[in-house]
Amino acid sequence: KLTNNKLYSLAIHKNKSELCLNFYTEIKATKPYVRNGRQLQIKYKTFNLKI
Repeated sequence: KLTNNKLYSLAIHKNKSELCLNFYTEIKATKPYVRNGRQLQIKYKTFNLKI
């Protein structure tokens, strides 16, 4: 959970897009990648690249 909070904070700092926050919230709600922090980071990074 601490890692997730850090990623969330970093996301707000790096990209001030609501879409990013919404996407991250959706992933957190699903809780499929929360188990693997690395996968979550990669997925989130890819989304950032898309934006």
